[in-house]
Amino acid sequence: MQSWIHVIEWRANVRPDLTALVDDRGAAYTYAQLRAAMYLQVRDGHVTRIEEYLDSAKRSSIRAAREALSG
Repeated sequence: MQSWIHVIEWRANVRPDLTALVDDRGAAYTYAQLRAAMYLQVRDGHVTRIEEYLDSAKRSSIRAAREALSG
């Protein structure tokens, strides 16, 4: 059995552009964007990255997804 984190990682690697989540206001996120958001945290109202969990092979795809989220 896989955890949701493993499923999101797998789907982001296999189908990164596929829509993963749509909320009630119509905001949609791809698996790549959802994976990027998993490595963010909020402290004292500020969003910061959690880089220590990333290996160098994944940083570029996560960085691209994070930039896509920011507009």
